[in-house]
Amino acid sequence: MTGDISQSSSSPDSVNRKLSRRPYLKALGTSILAGGLAGCSGGGGDGDGGGSGDGDSSGGDGDSGGNDGGTTGSSGGGELDEVSMEIASTFAENHVLVAGAATRFKEIVEEESDGNFTVSISPGGAYGAEDEISELVAEGGVEAHSQGTFPFLQYAPKYFFFANPFVMGGFDHILRLHDSDLMSDGYDQIIENGNQRPVGNMVYRGARHLCTKEGTGAVASAADVEGLSLRVSEIPPWVQIFSEIGFDTSAIAWTEVYSAMQTGTVDSIEAPPGALNSARLFEVFDILNITSHQITTGNIYLNEEFYQGLDETYQDIVQKAGDEATDHASEMAQEQEQGHIDTFESEHGITINQDADRQSFADAAEPAIQNLFDSEWAHTWEDIRNV
Repeated sequence: MTGDISQSSSSPDSVNRKLSRRPYLKALGTSILAGGLAGCSGGGGDGDGGGSGDGDSSGGDGDSGGNDGGTTGSSGGGELDEVSMEIASTFAENHVLVAGAATRFKEIVEEESDGNFTVSISPGGAYGAEDEISELVAEGGVEAHSQGTFPFLQYAPKYFFFANPFVMGGFDHILRLHDSDLMSDGYDQIIENGNQRPVGNMVYRGARHLCTKEGTGAVASAADVEGLSLRVSEIPPWVQIFSEIGFDTSAIAWTEVYSAMQTGTVDSIEAPPGALNSARLFEVFDILNITSHQITTGNIYLNEEFYQGLDETYQDIVQKAGDEATDHASEMAQEQEQGHIDTFESEHGITINQDADRQSFADAAEPAIQNLFDSEWAHTWEDIRNV
């Protein structure tokens, strides 16, 4: 059995479709809550799951932390009370999870509620890195965050498999997985363990590629990277997978990646084009090898107690806004992705290597991925491939 599932971007139909888990999550959240719930410059990343992940975040000012409790129901006269919430993000204002998802969510919620439900956005890591913001949302210190897949790693680690190199077969495959029963327990665990719920569809944020220097040259196959130093995010399964392929891996915080490449601490990095562009990493690598080894995703997550305290009308508005905003962000990211690659080549002199043999990398990664499914992750790899 080979480890390859060819990567592909999503069709417009799959980007726009609404995932059927929404009513399920709404009902589930109510039952869980009834049973009781527990409880700056650039610190974060492009949402690869790590608290210091591959980020294009820059410092930013945030509004004051969490909502003061406010009123979230309807008044005796039947009119909806005024409600406010804040969305925090590690990412900069121009990042697709902020400019696309969070901003569009704000617009829809405020429009649908006639201004009675207001949303503020605090981007740029004002509340810290992804793990810190996720914990803050779990504690109710802020009502929501627009982030990567860190809540799955933090609160449902057995279901984090979809956010690892060479596991999934593209964005359509990821959407099918998240719309299937195979992820139901994972969403349960995020609500139970993390006191938060995803309220949108998974956001497409770009395919990750391998970046090398001129001295290394273009990479044709896995045989070319034996012993090559690679910066990886501080996520144990990623370290295992890239080490299995043959890289000499170094877990380095995203804020240190530029200097690590500049000084030769590492000779290669991997990230999606948007993150490479925001961090100006095109200044320290020479070749973009199109390996498409992983699709980077994200979502909007709401504190569960805040959500359950909303009037049903507001809950419906939140669900509608979540679906539409995340689909909007996916479309935005797909439109921007090729533009970044074209700019790397035309304006920054980056060589675009389209000849990297992805299959050879997938085959080399297979033993590590299979071991992770056998020992740490939910389901079997075969079940996931067949979704």
